[in-house]
Amino acid sequence: MSRRRFTSTLLATGFSLGTATAVSSKSVAGAKRDEVPVVVAHRMSDDPDKVTEPVEKNVPARWYDNLTKARREYQKFLEGKEIANYTISDDDVFSAWVSAGTLDEQEPYIEIEVIDAEVLPLGYTESEGVPVRIESVDAPEIREDEKENYEEENVVEPESIGRQGGLSVEDSDGASGTLGTPVHDGDDVYFFTCEHIGANMRGPINDPIRTGGGFSEGDTAYTGFGTEIGEVVETSCSDDIAVIEPNNDYTPEFSIFGETDPITGRVYEDGLADMESSDEEVQKYGQTTGHTSGVVKNHSGTVVPYAGVCGTLRTNQLQWGEEDDSDDGDSGSPVYTDEYTDDDEILIAGGVDGAWPDFYIPGDYVFGTAAYEIHNEYDYYYGNPDES
Repeated sequence: MSRRRFTSTLLATGFSLGTATAVSSKSVAGAKRDEVPVVVAHRMSDDPDKVTEPVEKNVPARWYDNLTKARREYQKFLEGKEIANYTISDDDVFSAWVSAGTLDEQEPYIEIEVIDAEVLPLGYTESEGVPVRIESVDAPEIREDEKENYEEENVVEPESIGRQGGLSVEDSDGASGTLGTPVHDGDDVYFFTCEHIGANMRGPINDPIRTGGGFSEGDTAYTGFGTEIGEVVETSCSDDIAVIEPNNDYTPEFSIFGETDPITGRVYEDGLADMESSDEEVQKYGQTTGHTSGVVKNHSGTVVPYAGVCGTLRTNQLQWGEEDDSDDGDSGSPVYTDEYTDDDEILIAGGVDGAWPDFYIPGDYVFGTAAYEIHNEYDYYYGNPDES
């Protein structure tokens, strides 16, 4: 069977895109009867003819089948299907998520967060046999300008030419965020951060409406010392990314501030689901709150972070941690793990877009675009191409 036909067969039977395009036929044939192989991550390859190589893991077949059903029903919800009296376009629907459940209970489900609504039905219901949980969350609160003082944990960074993930980045007006880990397209290496840095997020009555601003192609990005670091060459509001071509001899480094291990790849969707089902943690480093960590709560979801300019559904989001794990100024921070690696390597799970208690985010968690989306949609890689 050709690779294309083999991939098509796996997709048709419910395997995720990341697994279907990379898992080997030998692994599928060699799995135990009650297990299936999935691709949990990609690491930089030692093979000069390959950029990355997959990391595989066998997981319970029944659990993965239920996860596939939940993902399909979730996708139908995003396409307009009514589930439990709600549709994705309802004003009081804030987010929807696919939960991996746990490996032993094998009950993946869909979670829908609803703002200021009397939740009916209460608790769990079902949609085409998939458990659905409706969660009522408080309406977003308007934050005052005062922030909790994180001065003791703020990054004290040198004015160095090599720039790691976790260091500062600013726009031309001095609005600040955090550099994510660098990405590359197989040839060129770029800095990486959030598109919304510098955006005006408050409407005329201080309501959560984005009225403009944020990085655009052609903008100049700066270090926290006001030095030009590069030019923005690509942005996406829906995925909240800004890709920056370095200049002034600044060099992206494939490491994270405070960590000694190198970045060697990315975690895939099935890997994040596996981590969620086992209550594994991810870590992050940001300019405001420094180093924090938290349990993966949902591996794939959609949020509506604000109305107005770029008031769009933000899909393929990773949800983790709690309210204290991120704050203003952490946008763009790298989210990472050492799962599925040797002890001296780091894999990127995603980035930080927003978090409670920002005035427009009602949930008690951090969220951001997952690394698998950055690769699948934009064909960017994580890890030093010179060492592959």
